[in-house]
Amino acid sequence: MGEMAEARPAGPAVEPVDLPVGGRRTRTWRGLVLGLAMAGLSPAVDSAAAEFMGFDVEPLGGIYVVVRDVNVRSGPAVDADKVGLAATGTELEAVGKASGGWVAVRRGGRDLGFVYETYVKSVKPVMLERDRAGRLLDAEGKPLAAMSGRFLTMEETVARAKPTAKAAKSGRLERGTRVDAMAASGDGKWLAVRWSGREMGFVPAEVLVPLIDGQLAEPVTGTARLPGDGSCRFTIRFVGKTAIEGDIIETADYDMDWRCDVEGRTLAFPGFMFITEAPFQLSDNQAYQISVDLLDVAREYDDVFSTVFLYRKAETTVVFDGVSLKDMAVDPAVREAPARSVREALAAAARMAPAAWGADVWTILATGTP
Repeated sequence: MGEMAEARPAGPAVEPVDLPVGGRRTRTWRGLVLGLAMAGLSPAVDSAAAEFMGFDVEPLGGIYVVVRDVNVRSGPAVDADKVGLAATGTELEAVGKASGGWVAVRRGGRDLGFVYETYVKSVKPVMLERDRAGRLLDAEGKPLAAMSGRFLTMEETVARAKPTAKAAKSGRLERGTRVDAMAASGDGKWLAVRWSGREMGFVPAEVLVPLIDGQLAEPVTGTARLPGDGSCRFTIRFVGKTAIEGDIIETADYDMDWRCDVEGRTLAFPGFMFITEAPFQLSDNQAYQISVDLLDVAREYDDVFSTVFLYRKAETTVVFDGVSLKDMAVDPAVREAPARSVREALAAAARMAPAAWGADVWTILATGTP
């Protein structure tokens, strides 16, 4: 499979330009993300949406292979800016079709742009072997247990027709591709996966990490108890997903409304929250970072007061992990809470967070100054 090349203008050779993440702003992830400014985030692009990178498209799915080198453009027109070059043999995921014969494409989880339809063709799906009941079969013809879930490829990998390294190649997945599981081998070392509706085959489980979906259909509300008689009401609203700069993961992002009764005063202020949809440090520990940020409490623009938690999905718990500005925090009495879903994990983090806010935090929230 060919590789995605960068755009180069005519004339003397120049340094290549990275393909942008279409329509999204990026965020740097520094291990535990502490004190980040979260304003102005763009909502995620849904592959089934009627808009792609600002243009109307008809829904279209499936995998397409480039049959001749083709420019990737920022819009569905020959005079749109060139943002890259797709080499012959490159496999692209189609997410929509625009008028005039332009196909909206992405690759490795990144929105790329538009290519002209005569330069690509649909890839014929792989036919994996099944029994009469429709169950996938292993290398010995035995049925495999079905499974579900979305996973992220941590490195480029070959898919095979059977769960063994000796089986025929059935496709290739690049680093950062999001796939859906269909079945697992008996020893758990191979997963049969689907990408963009196409059955790709079996890939080694060791190159995959489980993803969670942070999207909320409805806002989350709740109450956080403070030491003494104080309390806070909070509302968490999903606003979109953001790619992390220089990495292959995304965060689900939320606006927060806080209303706290503290020492006879009622304070109303905004907040921000996010959860990483891939596990912390891309390990298989199923620990997903949650950050609760107070946008009004910051020493500098990029030095926001953040309270950080880890959602340990396998253990169905959320645990307090730390804060960004330690001199403005106190040690919370409650450091762990149960959570059986992303929704419960977000609520648990919000309930625990205010107990870690020190006197300086409350002073800033009340007066706007330290």
